[in-house]
Amino acid sequence: IQNGDVVTFYSRTFNNQFPDRLELRMSTSGASTNVGTTESSVGDFTILLLTVNPNLDLAGFPNEWTQFTVNISGLVNSINGRLAFRYYVTDGGQLGINSNYIGVDTLSYSCGSMQTPTPTPTPTPGPASVEFESDVAPRNTGDGLLLVNDLTLIRQFVVGALTPDPGSNEFQRVDSAPLATRGDGVINSADLVQARRYIVGLDPAKPAGGPVNGAVGTLKALATGSFKLSKLVNARAMRARSAAGTVGRSVAIEVEMDAEGDEIASSFSLNFDPTKLANPRVTPGKSFQKDAILTANTSEIGRVTVLVDSRNAFAKGKVSIVTVLFDIAATAPSGETPIVFSKTSISDSAARQLSAIYTNGSVTISNQAAPEFPILGRVLTPEGRGLRNAAVTLTGPDGQTRSAPTSSFSPYRFENIAVGHQYTIAVAAKNYRFSQRTHPVADGHFDLDFLSLN
Repeated sequence: IQNGDVVTFYSRTFNNQFPDRLELRMSTSGASTNVGTTESSVGDFTILLLTVNPNLDLAGFPNEWTQFTVNISGLVNSINGRLAFRYYVTDGGQLGINSNYIGVDTLSYSCGSMQTPTPTPTPTPGPASVEFESDVAPRNTGDGLLLVNDLTLIRQFVVGALTPDPGSNEFQRVDSAPLATRGDGVINSADLVQARRYIVGLDPAKPAGGPVNGAVGTLKALATGSFKLSKLVNARAMRARSAAGTVGRSVAIEVEMDAEGDEIASSFSLNFDPTKLANPRVTPGKSFQKDAILTANTSEIGRVTVLVDSRNAFAKGKVSIVTVLFDIAATAPSGETPIVFSKTSISDSAARQLSAIYTNGSVTISNQAAPEFPILGRVLTPEGRGLRNAAVTLTGPDGQTRSAPTSSFSPYRFENIAVGHQYTIAVAAKNYRFSQRTHPVADGHFDLDFLSLN
């Protein structure tokens, strides 16, 4: 396998009744057939070349035969390896809400060069003889190759889930942007974008160089209000939207950006008082890029760090990046607690840092709970008969979801729904389609029936 090789194949599903997903993966371990031992592991096939319908969107898999093409790139040398298709659909099967079936046809592998390589002696295993910027996998030494598995580790370095090894030049290889200086002493989203450019060949591979450890005196966030990264030349801004919640319950903080349309990645930390807020969970925002990858580190006390990187630039205008869900401590006092930005970075496709205004948010905590009532209703066939084994999902204003089954005679039912908020309800059932609906809930129970569209 070498740079310039091309893989093509055709794939399709049928009727898009339930979401499907297909991956094309590569192993660099010769003739290995190790595909892992669990439903979520991939064994030696750690390099993801292509995903069809990565977000399991209902209409995300083509309904007609569609050609997919992958160009092999980012290899420093030719390798011996294997390719594999992976049908990876969570919550599938007879009782799940995902998975239908797919077809794969006319697989073709074309070599970029048919020249017979000159035989070379088998090297003694060990660290790469030349260390490259962004070559970090395996840990500490790299392997002389610039591949997708390097991106996987760099994402973890950016969010702080991994720390560079002080006994090697790992920091120097992770910190690769800006290109001209091979780093700036700070690991952030620009380093990930620069690594992507090396891997696809937009920039030629460079020997490791630049700062060997972190910069001193990096920017700190203010306790409240907003701050500037640098002199602004546009209207780019990012904010944590304030929210209100009740002790013992959850609250959602939405992080949104006023994008200029040239942003391709962003990383930031949100700092909070761990005596009042806990258990942060990060989910994609409402306008999250379909091809984007979300990486989050929630292991640090009082801080959650997020990285979002996309193949395509963010859409110009207001973009919902992520939603962070917190649990409010039962002992938290009433009042306001801040949500504060730090370690911020936005990058364009050339791995250049982009300036922005950052506005902190807050959570207003109340110790008085809102009244609660049920939501219930029936799920019906087009003829008006009750439908059994349908999955009804309710999403609340805090982003949390709950599911309830149906039977032919009994309605679905969700208890303890706080009034004064909007709730989104969706239904999934094999061979039937339903419209998703969003409604506010006022005092009293709320009846909501669903009639199949087909």
